Amino acid sequence: MSEDFSAYSSTANMLADPLGLYSVVEDNTTSQMALDQSTGVNIDGLNLGQSMRYDYNAPGCSTQSVGRNLTLPSPTSEVWVEVYLKFSPNFTTRNVNGCSTPPDFKALFGRLTGLNCRVELHVGGASGGTAFAVGGPGCANGVGSYPGQADFGNAGVVWDGQWHRYRFHWKVSASGTDHIYTWYLDNTLMFSKTSGWYNDGAAAQIYSLALGRNLDQGIPSGTMSLWWGRVRAWNQNPGWGF
Repeated sequence: MSEDFSAYSSTANMLADPLGLYSVVEDNTTSQMALDQSTGVNIDGLNLGQSMRYDYNAPGCSTQSVGRNLTLPSPTSEVWVEVYLKFSPNFTTRNVNGCSTPPDFKALFGRLTGLNCRVELHVGGASGGTAFAVGGPGCANGVGSYPGQADFGNAGVVWDGQWHRYRFHWKVSASGTDHIYTWYLDNTLMFSKTSGWYNDGAAAQIYSLALGRNLDQGIPSGTMSLWWGRVRAWNQNPGWGF
């Protein structure tokens, strides 16, 4: 599966899903989405002219949930996912005035069949809103870092107005030892675990990718933005070396 936003002529056309890639009934807050025809991925030899932009308008202490769900061609227990993301330089998961809402942004889910849980990446989801976190409520609650990678504790490294590449290898199963979560940010290994992080007791499968969920706090005024560049998924190893 591949989505690079190049096929769309307007925001309305993108949201109409002419390629049949999305579960459009699950689109969340489309009024804060746009086809950005001035911004596309320009790293790794890519020269894309368009992207999908989410705008978070003065979130303050209020939760704003903006997201779309890319449906995989068929459910699978193992998937390799590549996503290009860009955050505006003013992006944050904390309000300087303080909030009772959690300092968290749920960036990407691998959604699981038959279960109220998911494989998950938070951006700013731990350590008071300054760290990356992996896992997911219900069946994949492991949160941790790969030893020696200090940047795991600093999500601010991607809040820089630049494109970054996220690569994942996810495998789920009922066995406590037969599953995988590997994540590279650009070329840096951020997290890798093959046991102990996922155990739901059922043979679930990954059926879709949630592109964004809720941001629970942010700047008290102005707009923060997130751009989605090319998103791809494979059910066979694409040859990344992991």
